[in-house]
Amino acid sequence: MVARVVSSIWIALALLNFATVEALPIAQFNEADVANQVTVRIAGSSAVDAMLELQWRVQAAAGGEICVAGSLDVFRSTNLLHRLAFCTASASLPVAIRGKRLAVFKASTDGSGGGVAPLVRPSSLVPFYQVPGGGGTLGGCTGVALAASGAFAAYNRHDACDVLTQPMTPDVGVSDLEPNIFQAAFSPTLTATELNALTAQGIAAVVYGVPVSQGLRDRLQALSFPTTSACNPSNAAYAANADTEACMPNLTTAQLQSLMAGQRLSFCDFSSPTTLGANLCTATTSSYPSPLASSGAVFVCRRTFNGNFADGSLLVRSSSTQIAYETRFLGQGCVAGSQTFLTTASDPTHTTESSDGGGVIACLNGHDAGNRGAIGVLSTEFKPSAGDKWRFVRVNGYAPTLLNAVKSNYDFFGEPTIQWRTTSIAGLPTLSGDPLAAASSMRLFLSLPAILSTLNSSLVQSFGDAGYLRNLSISNVGVSAPVPPLNVGAGGAGDVRGNPTLLVSRGLNGRPNACLPAGGAAGASQLVPPN
Repeated sequence: MVARVVSSIWIALALLNFATVEALPIAQFNEADVANQVTVRIAGSSAVDAMLELQWRVQAAAGGEICVAGSLDVFRSTNLLHRLAFCTASASLPVAIRGKRLAVFKASTDGSGGGVAPLVRPSSLVPFYQVPGGGGTLGGCTGVALAASGAFAAYNRHDACDVLTQPMTPDVGVSDLEPNIFQAAFSPTLTATELNALTAQGIAAVVYGVPVSQGLRDRLQALSFPTTSACNPSNAAYAANADTEACMPNLTTAQLQSLMAGQRLSFCDFSSPTTLGANLCTATTSSYPSPLASSGAVFVCRRTFNGNFADGSLLVRSSSTQIAYETRFLGQGCVAGSQTFLTTASDPTHTTESSDGGGVIACLNGHDAGNRGAIGVLSTEFKPSAGDKWRFVRVNGYAPTLLNAVKSNYDFFGEPTIQWRTTSIAGLPTLSGDPLAAASSMRLFLSLPAILSTLNSSLVQSFGDAGYLRNLSISNVGVSAPVPPLNVGAGGAGDVRGNPTLLVSRGLNGRPNACLPAGGAAGASQLVPPN
């Protein structure tokens, strides 16, 4: 294990090009001063980064806080894979750490898998920001002072901070699915002993969707709705209604299974009801006047991650978004002998693998430009921009919205976890003392409805509210579930926009299990009857 860098200061000269005055000067950073500073390093999923940054700002009015109001500075790299929060620990934290300097590092370079194996394998290291001793530079870091917003305090954000990094062992990991789901993601495979050294707890759920190229979506609409409907591309009212929930076409689990596993090779056998005639391969619209190219062949835009940790150990499969689709639709990794998701190795002609969501979007856009039908893998954290040519569709009749998920009508969501060592392993100690106190509080506060609701405000889709949902099985003082009748934005006890909280969970006691249906084993973890 590489020893942690014990650094004294980042000299003031390195901060001259900031437009902000730091609330707690980074020159006071001193990891060796454990009596006055708490340092925590978190690795894993980038999906929770925005949530973390909001959490660092949240104030007591929202139910808990990490930093004293006005004391926070956040440093971020250009690629947003590295963050450092530096502030004064608030009075909401355990007594032992209140008033101390709090430094929270976040590294997202290896995706969700980086929040699992490096916690138990001392050779699988993650690059974290290095606070240079003896005076280093922050690279072209720029600063902006951001105002308070609702329950979130003002803070200073420093961007393009491309400072040195050093491979280190994280204290805490975050992953979009529980650690066990990543067991076979590494070579060698994670052992039961390694996994049992970690204690994982759920934090919040993210709603996934099924995106398709826009031409495919439009053709599905042409087959699904009569010409008298505003949802049919030939109808004069179509442009104003095309992207609404009412006009979302549908794909079933069985259809998606066959597409993702490569059993369905062409869209030509997708036929409309007899009254509408035609099939998906030959259906045309004013925007897509020619039949699907490549004889209606099915193209798949999926995620992957093939790379190495700093020690050279292989990370085979780390995208939790991809694993979520494999698990939900194919039972891959859960059921022996299950079908497997298409890969570039199994079908290089029709499959494209991308290391991030942006690559999936580029793949969908590219196939649409070529008049080819494609499906992809994306969570509802993504929404089509003005130039994008992809759209989400319904699954089994329901759109991927917060309301549908809370009502248990839509069950395709992942439940991220936060984990740390509770058993020493391979010379790595358990998380304890001040870092444990800070991490435990962050875990608790990461499920606050106020944080998730604020995040979701930027994720409202054309078909409805989407994004994150709190896991009800996590105990938060003063936080309760929405009460039926459920609504979106109408206020009151049933408003899932203000209180985005799932009524069911996969797994028990706050420990998600992606292999179980929503509601857990035989519904055992269903907490509130669905509306």
